[in-house]
Amino acid sequence: MNPSKDHQILITRVMSIVSDILFTLHPAVTICFASVLGLFLYSWLKSLFKASVDPRRSIVVITGCDSGFGQLTVNLLQPLGYIVVATCLTKGGMKQYKDMDNVYPVQFDITKDVNIEALKKVVEKLISKGSGLKLWALVNNAGIAPIGHFDILKSTTYRQVMDINYFGIINLTKALLPMLKQNKYSRIINVSSMAGLSAGNAHSLTHSLTHSHLLFTRSGVFFSAYSASKHALEGLTKALRLELFPWNIYVSNINPGFMSTPLLNTSAKFALEEFQSAPKEIQEQYNVDAMMNTDGAVSALAEDPQIVAFRIVSVIQSRYPSLNNYCGWGANAFRYILMLPRDFLELFMMQSELPIGPKASVRRQLQL
Repeated sequence: MNPSKDHQILITRVMSIVSDILFTLHPAVTICFASVLGLFLYSWLKSLFKASVDPRRSIVVITGCDSGFGQLTVNLLQPLGYIVVATCLTKGGMKQYKDMDNVYPVQFDITKDVNIEALKKVVEKLISKGSGLKLWALVNNAGIAPIGHFDILKSTTYRQVMDINYFGIINLTKALLPMLKQNKYSRIINVSSMAGLSAGNAHSLTHSLTHSHLLFTRSGVFFSAYSASKHALEGLTKALRLELFPWNIYVSNINPGFMSTPLLNTSAKFALEEFQSAPKEIQEQYNVDAMMNTDGAVSALAEDPQIVAFRIVSVIQSRYPSLNNYCGWGANAFRYILMLPRDFLELFMMQSELPIGPKASVRRQLQL
């Protein structure tokens, strides 16, 4: 038997085996492909249906309207005719709305019960005016995003983040829920984050592939306090979506990627302040220059926050709002990376050198 004939026999056998495998997998592959395509079509078709709501009789409460997503959302809703109650932490934030029709600015601190009660009375007063006014949507947008390593951040910082990003939302939602229950298809919209879906794994994979340390910091590493609060919010939203479904109330999350907002810009400043106030023995373990160099990468990758505002308005108007609403190319790419097995993602995370982690000298000591 000559070599050429041996090769022909081998090729024939390999092709036969491959054909058998493809024939076996073909029905399964077809079903998977059809299922994925069906889910995409279902999601797209849902977005086409708009709720039958009269904006002129619909009240939308939005927290955190001093700037960022809240401010942009108010500016989109007002021309549509919605009655917007825009809460601001500062009087300066309120001034921008003083000449806008159908916009009612309220100075508001979500951590204070007296402010929550005052806001409730504002909404009740608007409804009592008559003309069929109703509370259509609550947008829980107010939040903070302090960053820093676990042993650098103070315990009080963790409590503050949870008070604003989680417990404040619970208290405000409880206060306004009776008014939401009076209206069919009303909705609660919580502005969450991709950091609420992962604590580092998927973005670590992206870091390994792109050599960008920014994606690492935003996902969970260096963001433990923020990520923990958003994980809690994700769980709350999922539970409330089921609990309030019998009342025909939709509960949804908004999941942005990197967005160019004041919140993002102030996070690095906060991290530096926390680092400088940490004990000296802790400071000496970390590379502060690498930590602060994330600013440039943030600016380079941050997207237009208007994307998020448009998505919030879309959820307000949608007949069938989805549970998670991803905003921007980064968030949409991240959602598919999250589909990979956890062990696979962690493999990249553990093999990647943390640019915001221990100094090289500390790492060498750890290896000894």
